[in-house]
Amino acid sequence: MDNRYGSWTIHRVTIVVTLFLAITSSQLLAATNSLSGGVKSRYSDNSRLDSSNEESDLENRVTVDFSHEGAGAKCQTGADVSLGYGEWVNETFDPEVYTSGGLNGICNISERIQWRASNVITQQTEDSREADTPNNRTRKNVFSTGPLYSVQLSPVDTLSLSASYVNTEFEEEGDPDSNRIIGTTSYLHNLSPTLGAGLSGSVERAELDTEEELDKESLSVTFNKSWAVTSINGAVGINRLTSRLGQQEIETDGITVSLGVDRQINPTARFSLSVRRELTDQTSTLGVDFDDFSFNLTDTAAVEVTAATAGLQKQFSDGSNLSARAFADRSDFVRSENSEDSLGFSISYSRPVSTLTSVIVDTGYRINRYSIDDSEDTEVSVAISTRYRLTSRMTLSASVGHDREDSDVAGRGFEENWASVSLGYQFF
Repeated sequence: MDNRYGSWTIHRVTIVVTLFLAITSSQLLAATNSLSGGVKSRYSDNSRLDSSNEESDLENRVTVDFSHEGAGAKCQTGADVSLGYGEWVNETFDPEVYTSGGLNGICNISERIQWRASNVITQQTEDSREADTPNNRTRKNVFSTGPLYSVQLSPVDTLSLSASYVNTEFEEEGDPDSNRIIGTTSYLHNLSPTLGAGLSGSVERAELDTEEELDKESLSVTFNKSWAVTSINGAVGINRLTSRLGQQEIETDGITVSLGVDRQINPTARFSLSVRRELTDQTSTLGVDFDDFSFNLTDTAAVEVTAATAGLQKQFSDGSNLSARAFADRSDFVRSENSEDSLGFSISYSRPVSTLTSVIVDTGYRINRYSIDDSEDTEVSVAISTRYRLTSRMTLSASVGHDREDSDVAGRGFEENWASVSLGYQFF
């Protein structure tokens, strides 16, 4: 048996066991559970997202979604998992099992020691220069576990020590899996009830199945500040990444920067900003920690990442909602000296047209630049959806959309028109 199928079977068993424990524990803990399911049919006039050989097809998919939050005297548990199965009528792609979501748990072993564990599954594009089709996607599974020790040195000083084991696996053979050990020490001093500063240091050893080894050390100054409607947190420091493959060793020094801003503009509007820069690798948890960021898995492991995203959420008096997001990121691959840049925005607007019906408009724009072939791709997407509540538990949805990509490289662009209909049911 191919090892990747065996490892993914183990992770599926882990998910089932964890879900069973979460559901069972909910009988003893103060817990909130929800279970929903649905069916969806999506038609595309260019299912392969091909520039010239357009083929239409219809995918039928069945999904089940489960969420759980539990809190007891010693443990807190959470789950947000989606499982699905889809088939294509004209067999454009093979039938596929869809899995995504996360499981997490924190238990207080003693007054100062906690044990944490989490498992996150996401879908990731393998080659960012190719179309986002099922043949260009892989599942990424990140499992992490380890202890956290915290001690209150004084009323205003806190010391924390943590160690964790992180296993990252991709479903497709050839993508870089890894095992890593991370040790972190942090010290926080509260200068006032609303201002804190400290130091944080970490060491990390990662072993990839490509036989490459990565060592990373980092040291940062951290801070946090809060006001009545605004909070800021961040870190500035240095880190070093040493990459070894055979007889070749590359050592890279970099600046570590992170910044998070959250501001409640008024009772109906909120603004957020996140910025991050660090030396890391493709199998790290950055894609989990930083929303929507994705590495190109066709390049080498060591990479310097700069990513920024800003978001605005606004609710209007008529019940409509506006969500806008702008982003920019850059990946500099250390070993190959290639780089990738992307920037763009997305806007979503929803408005109720009656007590049972709402309309949603989504639009997005993105520019991708690749140094490896000095090319640029431009992506545009527009979708309009409507939702109708048939009963208190059942919802009917319909959507139509248009996606387009223009590229400097012949044969890499495409156009797609699509439509979908779905029926969802909330079991509990």
